[in-house]
Amino acid sequence: METGAESVDAAHRLLADEYGLEFRLVMGVERVLRRGPVDRVIVRITPNTPDGHREP
Repeated sequence: METGAESVDAAHRLLADEYGLEFRLVMGVERVLRRGPVDRVIVRITPNTPDGHREP
């Protein structure tokens, strides 16, 4: 499990790149409506290669 600020920032950048405006809108609405701290979990699923090893 990665919890460092650098890992979190990298995950947010990947999501923003993948989902673009949709991601930014959801984050903006959440920022306006949220009350209290936000605990978030981002799960990265990495497929195995045909030889059974994880891709980097």
